[in-house]
This record gives sequence, structure tokens and C-alpha cells, in this order.
Amino acid sequence: EYTQMKAVECVEERRQAGFAGKRKWWCAKCDTYRPRRTHHCSTCRSCVLDMDHHCPWVNNCVGWRNHKYFLLFLMYAWIGCLWSAVVMMHAICNPTESMLVLQDGFDVFGNEQEQ
Repeated sequence: EYTQMKAVECVEERRQAGFAGKRKWWCAKCDTYRPRRTHHCSTCRSCVLDMDHHCPWVNNCVGWRNHKYFLLFLMYAWIGCLWSAVVMMHAICNPTESMLVLQDGFDVFGNEQEQ
């Protein structure tokens, strides 16, 4: 109870001194210094430099440090989807060619194939 009262008093003192609310370089939620172009993410509970958005797919904020890697992730995901679609269309259009046959005349399931 004493620590809560002390924490509330500290926050009130800072507000009166102009640290929170009036000045943009102080994050009231983190209760710490915040550089320019920084935004607070409520999901991560931290301040992120040049924050673009919080991405649930990578479970992280996309910002200054990882924007390049996020774009690469999107590109690789798109290429993977395109590759999967091409392989599936090839398998559907050419069903006889899609059967894998090993060197000894057995398919991948162990059944003997006619040659």
C-alpha cells in the first residue's frame, strides 16, 4: 500500500513538473524518455521507433529496426503462395507425370511400378 501511494505521488509530481501530458518526449504509459517519431504500442506495452503497425502474424511491432525484414517476409510469403499454386496446377493438369517413381521401380509408397 505504501509503495502504491509513493508511485502515485511520483506520477503526480512529474505531471506537475511537466513531464507527462505537456511534453511529447515523455511516455506516460512507459514512464520513461521517448525519442522523436516514437509511438507507444498498447499490445507490446513498449515504445517503438517509427512504428508502422503491430502485426499479429509476426507477433511484433513493425518499425524502424525491422521494416526491411517485414517486407522481405511478405515477399517470401507471396512467392511461396505463388509457387504452391503453380505446383498444384501442374499436378492437377498432368496427373500421370506427378507420380514419383524411384530408381528401382517402386513409388514413394513402396508399391512396385510397371515399366
